[in-house]
Amino acid sequence: MRRRILEKYEPVRLDIERLLEGESREFRLLTRDLRSVAQVLNALYARIVESDLLPSDERGAMVERILPALAESETKQVDVTKRDIRKYETNSSTATR
Repeated sequence: MRRRILEKYEPVRLDIERLLEGESREFRLLTRDLRSVAQVLNALYARIVESDLLPSDERGAMVERILPALAESETKQVDVTKRDIRKYETNSSTATR
């Protein structure tokens, strides 16, 4: 993924999901054993921001390219969490009756 960012590639969430699924097949792992899309993007963001080898203008451009996918990933996580909470509340209220 880092190489793709250096090549001015702008990833979207679906691209990263495809990469993770491909890696899970290639290395014969379960997809759930790999990092999530959000974790991949957070790691990539940290590596870009913390890099001393990149000039600041290139670093800023790289961060700009991954921000849309990062924002989408974070939004999707919040939606999943809200859905899980509602499901838990529904199950809890049913169990107490």
